[in-house]
Amino acid sequence: MLCESDECGKVIAELKQTTLKREKVLGMVDIQTISIVIAATSVVAGAIYYTFQVRHLVKTRQTDLVIRLHANATSKELQEA
Repeated sequence: MLCESDECGKVIAELKQTTLKREKVLGMVDIQTISIVIAATSVVAGAIYYTFQVRHLVKTRQTDLVIRLHANATSKELQEA
Protein backbone atom coordinates (compact mmCIF):
# COMPACT_ATOMS: atom_id res chain seq x y z
CA MET A 1 0.00 0.00 0.00
CA LEU A 2 1.31 3.47 -0.87
CA CYS A 3 0.25 5.16 2.34
CA GLU A 4 -1.89 4.50 5.31
CA SER A 5 -5.34 6.01 5.23
CA ASP A 6 -4.70 8.27 8.23
CA GLU A 7 -1.45 9.59 6.78
CA CYS A 8 -2.98 10.31 3.35
CA GLY A 9 -5.89 12.05 5.03
CA LYS A 10 -3.50 14.41 6.82
CA VAL A 11 -1.64 15.25 3.62
CA ILE A 12 -4.90 15.92 1.78
CA ALA A 13 -6.15 18.11 4.64
CA GLU A 14 -2.92 20.14 4.58
CA LEU A 15 -3.18 20.61 0.83
CA LYS A 16 -6.77 21.83 1.19
CA GLN A 17 -5.73 24.33 3.89
CA THR A 18 -2.89 25.62 1.73
CA THR A 19 -5.26 26.04 -1.20
CA LEU A 20 -7.76 27.91 0.96
CA LYS A 21 -5.04 30.23 2.27
CA ARG A 22 -3.94 31.02 -1.27
CA GLU A 23 -7.51 31.75 -2.31
CA LYS A 24 -7.95 34.11 0.66
CA VAL A 25 -4.77 36.01 -0.19
CA LEU A 26 -5.69 36.31 -3.86
CA GLY A 27 -9.23 37.30 -2.93
CA MET A 28 -7.91 40.25 -0.93
CA VAL A 29 -6.46 41.79 -4.10
CA ASP A 30 -9.56 43.22 -5.70
CA ILE A 31 -10.07 45.45 -8.72
CA GLN A 32 -9.87 48.64 -6.68
CA THR A 33 -6.42 47.73 -5.37
CA ILE A 34 -5.22 46.84 -8.84
CA SER A 35 -6.49 50.14 -10.24
CA ILE A 36 -4.73 52.07 -7.47
CA VAL A 37 -1.45 50.32 -8.25
CA ILE A 38 -1.86 51.01 -11.97
CA ALA A 39 -2.67 54.68 -11.30
CA ALA A 40 0.35 55.12 -9.03
CA THR A 41 2.61 53.42 -11.55
CA SER A 42 1.27 55.69 -14.28
CA VAL A 43 2.04 58.80 -12.23
CA VAL A 44 5.61 57.66 -11.61
CA ALA A 45 6.09 56.78 -15.29
CA GLY A 46 4.71 60.19 -16.30
CA ALA A 47 7.06 62.00 -13.94
CA ILE A 48 10.05 60.10 -15.31
CA TYR A 49 8.96 60.81 -18.89
CA TYR A 50 8.54 64.53 -18.10
CA THR A 51 12.02 64.65 -16.55
CA PHE A 52 13.58 63.15 -19.67
CA GLN A 53 11.65 65.56 -21.90
CA VAL A 54 12.81 68.60 -19.92
CA ARG A 55 16.43 67.42 -20.03
CA HIS A 56 16.18 66.95 -23.79
CA LEU A 57 14.62 70.39 -24.21
CA VAL A 58 17.43 72.03 -22.23
CA LYS A 59 20.08 70.30 -24.37
CA THR A 60 18.27 71.33 -27.55
CA ARG A 61 18.09 74.96 -26.45
CA GLN A 62 21.79 74.98 -25.55
CA THR A 63 22.68 73.55 -28.93
CA ASP A 64 20.49 76.12 -30.69
CA LEU A 65 22.14 78.93 -28.72
CA VAL A 66 25.63 77.76 -29.68
CA ILE A 67 24.66 77.48 -33.35
CA ARG A 68 23.15 80.97 -33.36
CA LEU A 69 26.17 82.49 -31.59
CA HIS A 70 28.52 80.82 -34.05
CA ALA A 71 26.45 82.03 -37.01
CA ASN A 72 26.51 85.59 -35.67
CA ALA A 73 30.22 85.47 -34.87
CA THR A 74 31.12 84.34 -38.37
CA SER A 75 28.84 86.75 -40.17
CA LYS A 76 30.45 89.20 -42.62
CA GLU A 77 28.95 92.23 -40.86
CA LEU A 78 30.71 91.32 -37.59
CA GLN A 79 34.00 90.54 -39.33
CA GLU A 80 34.00 93.86 -41.17
CA ALA A 81 33.35 95.85 -37.99
